[in-house]
Amino acid sequence: MNQLKEKALEKMLAEMADKHSRMEDTIHNWLCTQEDDELLQGILKDDRSIKECKEYCISEAYKYDDGESTGVPDEVVFGWIRNYFVVEELPKMEKKIPAVVKAPEIKTKEKKPQKTKKQPNKPQFTPEEGEQLDLLDFLND
Repeated sequence: MNQLKEKALEKMLAEMADKHSRMEDTIHNWLCTQEDDELLQGILKDDRSIKECKEYCISEAYKYDDGESTGVPDEVVFGWIRNYFVVEELPKMEKKIPAVVKAPEIKTKEKKPQKTKKQPNKPQFTPEEGEQLDLLDFLND
């Protein structure tokens, strides 16, 4: 293994020591299998990381989306990963922020509180010790 790849692997392993997602694992595993010197030099750039690469891929996936549920082929995603590490200057990442739509308030007529009829308090039936309950007694109440 050449020195360039060793340095790139060291940098990636240090980053992967922190808490990370499965997507970051996939990116890391793919990068570990690559032998391209240009890609390995890109990994060693100070302003590049696997976590940011994941964000870049998500941003690219939004652009790839056609408005429906879209699956992105692995080859396309791996192309984005390579592009992220190889380009000199990264383009600004577009992240879709969900819009919050606030509906206008609609004035409704105030409802008058309805008067409820009070029912007279009925004494609750409690059987004495040894007394048997009759279920039909409760129907008469």
